[in-house]
Formats: sequence, structure tokens, C-alpha cells
Amino acid sequence: MKKLVVILAAFALLPATAVADDLSAELSGACQGLVSLVTSGSTISYGILSDHPNPTQAVVAGGGTTINLQANFSGTGSAAGTVSADSSAIAALNANPGSFTVTVSSPNCSGQVFTNGGSTGGTAGVVEFGAATYSVVDTGGQATITVNRTGGSSGEVMVDYATSNGTATAPGDYTAASGTFTWADGDADPQTFTVSVNDGNSSGEESVNLTLSSPTGGAELGLSAATLNIVDDQSLICVEDANTLCLGADDRFRAVINYRTADGNVGPGQTFPIESRDSGLFFFFGAENIEMLLKVLDACELPGFNSFFVFFAATTDVEFTLTITDTQTGIVNTYANALGNPAAPVLDTQAFQTCM
Repeated sequence: MKKLVVILAAFALLPATAVADDLSAELSGACQGLVSLVTSGSTISYGILSDHPNPTQAVVAGGGTTINLQANFSGTGSAAGTVSADSSAIAALNANPGSFTVTVSSPNCSGQVFTNGGSTGGTAGVVEFGAATYSVVDTGGQATITVNRTGGSSGEVMVDYATSNGTATAPGDYTAASGTFTWADGDADPQTFTVSVNDGNSSGEESVNLTLSSPTGGAELGLSAATLNIVDDQSLICVEDANTLCLGADDRFRAVINYRTADGNVGPGQTFPIESRDSGLFFFFGAENIEMLLKVLDACELPGFNSFFVFFAATTDVEFTLTITDTQTGIVNTYANALGNPAAPVLDTQAFQTCM
């Protein structure tokens, strides 16, 4: 039981940052403790908890490289922080499972150096669509489809993407797209492809199937099937309900949001009524727990903009996809947050360049 408490306390020391690869090593020797490392690109976040009276240094070594964590113990056995390191050194560390060592040095613990070999928890990650559904109007144009790599970035990974006929057929309704995405070691940036829609060839709402397949490099498939809806522009009206916000003059902009939690719960966001033309609120789990404040602002008369702004702030780390449709033009903008990633605020001053 004591050991379990130590482990939990050590992890609590870690800063709340997005993570890529996780390493941990249990210290051994006359003094005991735990070190936890989180690598992401060219940084290492660390948490150290030990019963060393006054540690002076902590280094991690593996894959032919040694990185000084520059830990500031401040006269205690605990330290936490983030240090920059060469990305190739971090890649070498993560590429050698079972061979890294963590050394915490202290002159006050029998003068010993305590190390323990460990195995990396680095992972190639999960590749998946950024949303389960996308939308585009049938008056022509392109839909942009996002594919994310989350949960790890160790090693090079690849995944194939493709479209196929749903109720829409190629080439009459849309232009088929296929290809392969490649992420280099340490790269977790989203990638996109486009699907072109032919002007006016759909009748009512039709759909295109989107699939991901054949991941390599140890990557796993997450959300590997999605749908692109081709929407009849005559149906582009906004009707506000429990899951839909209508914002702007004449309810021009329709906003909906869908979410997915770590335990697999999915659903639409629900609206929280407020007296505002340009702003609205969404919640996922209860009206007492607001998840997002959204604003669509008319900046058509502001010098240098001539557009509608989309601003939002979300206090969540669950996966979500926010879809905003300009019902006058049919232009659709989609904003997504990856599961486990603290959502960053969005200030998109070029969201809808459709002033009229």
C-alpha cells in the first residue's frame, strides 16, 4: 500500500501538459522513490519523488544519449518541471525500450547513485478521423477532412485513406480521393485531405463514406470510419433546439457540437439558453457544467477584416467537433479537439469571409 501511494504522488508532480510518450522507472538502492517522464517533441516533463534527503542531480540515459533533467530539488527529495532537449536525443531514448536508466544522485544517502533500468511506455499512437461526420453543400466546393495522430508519436507511421460511395456516387456527385499519410518520428501534427463536390448534382442530402486502413509502425486505428454529408443548399436554415445554436442576425449561423469521452461515451452537446444574438453556451454532461462559450461576430465593417469571426473557449479535454454553417452561403467550418488534449481557445478572425 505504501508503494502505491508513492507512485500516485509521483505522477501528481507532473505538469498538466499534452503528452506523447511516457517513461517511468522505479528507483532502487538504499533510498527509494519513483521517477516519471513525459516526452513530447523536444521537451521532457518530469516528476521525481524519492526519500533522498538532498538530491543534487537527475539524468536519464538510453539509446546512446544522456539528458540532464536540470531538476531543482530545493533541499527536498521531490522535483517537477520541464526541460528542453534535442529531439533526436529524445527519439533515441524512446526507440530503445528496456534500456533506459534514470539516475538520481545524492551525497546524503551513503554517497550512492541509484539507477534502475526500465522500459519505455512510448507508443506509436492512434490515427483517426478528427470527426465522425463532416458536411459540405451541393453547390460545389471542397470539404476538408482531418486525420489526427494522438496518444503517442514514437517512430514513423503511415495510414491509408479513401472515399467510397454512400448514397452519393463518384464522379457524378463528388470526386473520389485516396492516398497515404506519413508521420515522421515525433510528429503528431494533424493532416488533411479534400473531397471535391460537383455543383448541383445531388438531390436532397447524400453521403460519402470515409475510411482509414492499413496503419504501419505500430500505430492503432481509432475512429477509422466517418461520413461526409452533401447537404442540399435549399435546406440550409437554422432552427434552434436543444442541440443547435442559431447565431448572428437572422439566425444566419448554425452551430452544433459532438463529443467523445475516454470511456467511449459519445453524444451531441446541449445548448444553454442565454439572451444573446451573437453568443451561446454548450454543455455535455449537465447544465451546471458548461463546456464551451461560442461567439460568431460580424466584423464586416471593420477595416482589414471584412469577415465574420468565430471565437470560442472550451473548458474540457474530451474529444469534440464543433461545426458551424453559414446558412446564407452553405460554407461550413469545423473545429476539432483531440481526446485528452486540453482545448485551446480559438480566435478565428477569417472564419467566414462571406460578407454580403
